[in-house]
Amino acid sequence: MGIYQPTVRGEKTGVWWMRFRIAGRQIRESTGTTRKTVAVEAERVRRLELERALNGLATVENRAARIVTVKEALDSYLEAYKMSHREKSIKYVDGRLVHLHRLIGDRLISDLTEEAIRRYMKARRGEGVSNRTVNMEVQNLSQAVAHARKNRLTWRQLWPNVRPLEERSDVGRAISRDEERAILDASSKVRGLIGPFVRIALATGMRRGEILGLTWAQVDLEARVLTVGTAKTKAGTGRRVPINANLLEVLKMHREASEKKMGPVQPDWHLFPFKASPPHYDATKGITTITTGWEAARKLAKVQCRLHDLRHTAISRMCEGGVPDRIVMALAGHVSRAMLARYSHMSMDAMRDAVEKLSGVEEKRVSKQIDQQASLDAIPVLGRAC
Repeated sequence: MGIYQPTVRGEKTGVWWMRFRIAGRQIRESTGTTRKTVAVEAERVRRLELERALNGLATVENRAARIVTVKEALDSYLEAYKMSHREKSIKYVDGRLVHLHRLIGDRLISDLTEEAIRRYMKARRGEGVSNRTVNMEVQNLSQAVAHARKNRLTWRQLWPNVRPLEERSDVGRAISRDEERAILDASSKVRGLIGPFVRIALATGMRRGEILGLTWAQVDLEARVLTVGTAKTKAGTGRRVPINANLLEVLKMHREASEKKMGPVQPDWHLFPFKASPPHYDATKGITTITTGWEAARKLAKVQCRLHDLRHTAISRMCEGGVPDRIVMALAGHVSRAMLARYSHMSMDAMRDAVEKLSGVEEKRVSKQIDQQASLDAIPVLGRAC
């Protein structure tokens, strides 16, 4: 008979039951679920278990894992993820799982065929999201499936013929010197805190959240060092960034301006304080966004770039200046050379200088060959008249 819903006093109970015969014996058991698709899979697995047992085979099928839905697997994975990751990382993952819940949450994980994964990826691309976002979502899905099955299978092992989508490597860019001057000039004319923010970003390469989270306790003007608080990576958290001469003057002026508005600054006060109600500030809290000021400055400067491109610019400037990779990685809070390569963008002027140096090397090599040949020609050859 398969599965059915029993009725009590003419009304269905809602829970699906299984009933079938095997080896002359009738099996009647509850599937323990109100979902028909889950019940069908449970009945199929139960038949397989009994058939294996009847033939003297070990019941190696993991029944619990096989009848888990994608939604249940994702929820279990997220709970485990919360135990060993930071709040910001958890929010990123949770945001990606939302779309997996929405599109394939009611499927069984045993139904996640390669074709099903391709359809999901196509659907997400059709919604206008980037290839990188789709890849990260499928990666999280593979981790959730592995967690549900209590194994360490990877994306490549689960769906070997489904390749990740090609990701762009040129998302960020370093702005030119002219664009930099235009943004600096515009940010000084826009009201608010965007002026000092832009100068800190360009002078340190710090991330947006790292700058907005700065307190005066993290700024040592005498030692000329900034100490980063909680960062995106472990390598970035707590790192110390030197303050150059230009930034030192900016921070001194910013401190003086803060004292005029709020009085003597306290160590726990934020460099970018929360504006409770004009003109009152709550410096014990920091602002969470500076988008309005940034967009105003960017439009005034007539420069098309992202706020995060200021970080790309600072890192690229250091690389162009010949700063060793290990020092750039330490200042930027990176953990790999691959990530450094993603952020560093050589300017056309720097690349032009490089090829011009090659031109000089080639000229010297050709000149040396000519001189050597002339010297050889001047040596008499044995048996030849001089």
